[in-house]
Amino acid sequence: MAYLKKDAPPEFVAILQRVEAQADECWRALRILERPSNVAAWALLGGGVDMVERETAKRGTNSPHFDAIVSNLGRLLATALKWALARAPAPMRPLNGRWTAELAAEVDHALSVALAYNHFKVCFQAFHKDL
Repeated sequence: MAYLKKDAPPEFVAILQRVEAQADECWRALRILERPSNVAAWALLGGGVDMVERETAKRGTNSPHFDAIVSNLGRLLATALKWALARAPAPMRPLNGRWTAELAAEVDHALSVALAYNHFKVCFQAFHKDL
């Protein structure tokens, strides 16, 4: 059934609150957050640059695909960086990051989780605003 929040039964709202709370914990599965926060942030930013460069090589910069990648990447990186800066261990001094296949996989995973979480947040904003 479809409900506006204001018209939803309390049991339905309670279920959605539990689902939302569970989704808010999605960052816990990210291995990149086991790394120092500055290494995680550096890797996420580097991974974002890599995504832009791959899209540029594939289709150039003058395409709707490129515009979508850049627009989506801004939201995904903001989410993933927030997790890294708030949840990863203290920064490493000095920063000694090395790009590896394992790190690239951790970045890809973090960005895919951020993508799913951002879709989820958009849907819940509409519900909370009775849309």
